[in-house]
Amino acid sequence: MSYKVLIVGLGKIGLGYDLFPGNTSTIKTHARAFELHNEFSLNGGVDHLESACKTFEEIYCVPAFTCINNALTKLNPDVVVVASPTNSHLHDIEQIVNNSSVKAILCEKPLSYKVSEAIKIVSLCNQHNIKLYVNYFRRADPAIIKLKNYFDTGVISYPIKGVVWYSNGLLHNGSHFVDLLKFWFGPIISSQIINDGTNLSNQD
Repeated sequence: MSYKVLIVGLGKIGLGYDLFPGNTSTIKTHARAFELHNEFSLNGGVDHLESACKTFEEIYCVPAFTCINNALTKLNPDVVVVASPTNSHLHDIEQIVNNSSVKAILCEKPLSYKVSEAIKIVSLCNQHNIKLYVNYFRRADPAIIKLKNYFDTGVISYPIKGVVWYSNGLLHNGSHFVDLLKFWFGPIISSQIINDGTNLSNQD
């Protein structure tokens, strides 16, 4: 059995990163990842831009829609990837849980810019018995798992100091490493802002 997948948001992580010429040996987007995985079937996409829908259809030979509800009705997916802009996550997930029998949602990070919205998203998924995942994919990286084993067994001993460099803001990219620290070492006990750095927007 293969699980039917719908991708909502055909921007960079949904579709675009794998469109560069000569880029055939890596997997950088949800579209390519699900298209190549034998336990999933890429059934369609959604984007408000008709040009993105057209590109998606040409590459993957499956339909794309500008309306989520139309896609849900016609495709009846098992899994929906939410790769739309962060400000749209709550609205998109509300549409998904109220108009489908989806089994799981994979949402891009951050889940929301507002804690209240993130709590509502989690609550909606719980109410509809839908598994909700946030795309912190480093937890599945074999090298990351190997390091965790080294920490857990004392091969690498404490104290441990690390330095992380990232771009595109704390919520969008830096949060990957916050999640990674939690995966390796457990709950965060304290944190401190040493320097605000550059603000990318009012949210990040």
